[in-house]
Amino acid sequence: MKNKKYDVFISYETTTGKTYAENLKKALEKEELKVFLASDELRAGKEWEKEILLALESCEYFIIIITTSAPQSGWVKKECKKALELNKRIIPCRYKGVKIEDTEEIIKELPSLQQIEFEDKYELANKVIEEIKEIKNKEKKGITISQDAKEFWKRGILFMWLKKYEEAKKEFEKAIKIDPNFVMAHYGLGISLFLLKRWDEAEKKFEEIKEKNPNFLYYSEGMLFVIYVIKVKMYLEKILKIMSNWQDLFKRQGMVREVELMNEIIKDFQKEWEYILSIEIDKLLEKFKEVVRLAAALYL
Repeated sequence: MKNKKYDVFISYETTTGKTYAENLKKALEKEELKVFLASDELRAGKEWEKEILLALESCEYFIIIITTSAPQSGWVKKECKKALELNKRIIPCRYKGVKIEDTEEIIKELPSLQQIEFEDKYELANKVIEEIKEIKNKEKKGITISQDAKEFWKRGILFMWLKKYEEAKKEFEKAIKIDPNFVMAHYGLGISLFLLKRWDEAEKKFEEIKEKNPNFLYYSEGMLFVIYVIKVKMYLEKILKIMSNWQDLFKRQGMVREVELMNEIIKDFQKEWEYILSIEIDKLLEKFKEVVRLAAALYL
């Protein structure tokens, strides 16, 4: 094992991803690629973590199969982090049936823009083989990892999956530096800023995308809509806080009439803005993302 060289490392969660991983390995081996699959290579009594690390260090392509239970797998996350540290070629693959409950991962709900999506093991194998061929063609043309905007974009996506949003932001910025017209890198950067709660920067980025890329109008305006709701809610909550502070001040000074008036003002204010103040942003995103997806399908 120590001297064994692999072309491909497949990372997967055993209960939901094993069938896909095993079929993918067979397909890649037909393409004369050497593949590391933990269930085949590791045996009882072996030092698993050490063996996996050696395989990761030796491989060229890191394939992550995101199935239903993958986000909860500590091993999958460890392998992803290590692959990123080792500067491997990243190929993220997501099963279309995966239901993303965490609305912070809204980017994964948009159709076929972030990573390979597949419905069955055969589609997965075919798409991965095509992706590897595309990468090899780039390498023949002298396009290395450091010159490949798509590679940094994929790394950004993987960092987002790991919920490392600052790292994701940096990867998207690298992709944009290589290819300023790479719209998905700009979109990823906007999402990263959104998840970092840097609302003004996110707003500016989505306005830029909307102006420069008409095909992304619905995506951009969808995120702008959510940002505006968040900002309005924040300002309304600040106004309420100021009025509450005044009310407390009037109480301390024994100003009974002023306290009563301020109480009426606060009630009227809350009644007027009740809907906005009661909005749960996560639920808003959950409802809104399907609208964005369907609208965008008309243009993409």
